[in-house]
Amino acid sequence: MKVKFNLEAARRAERAERIEKAKAAKVKALATRVLNNADRNTIAKGIFQIVSEMLYSSNLARNVTGMLMDLSSTELYTVLDSRDSLKAKVGTVIVRKKCIRKKN
Repeated sequence: MKVKFNLEAARRAERAERIEKAKAAKVKALATRVLNNADRNTIAKGIFQIVSEMLYSSNLARNVTGMLMDLSSTELYTVLDSRDSLKAKVGTVIVRKKCIRKKN
């Protein structure tokens, strides 16, 4: 029984990972094209979904997503290249946001 449970848990984790990779791939594919407003909105929605899973607050996720969308297309493509680079950039944006808040 315990082996079956572990196998099911492993399958669920594997499925979740595949879904996460598919989401990231879709967002990255959109970012590689020349971005018009509709594309930017779609990318922003995808980034928001990923960022909101990382952060506690949807308000903070919205702010971070907005700051990430201010990046150039090239920088945005680089950030979306891997989940680790996105996490690093989210951390950088949060630190920058805190510094701006302290100045004001």
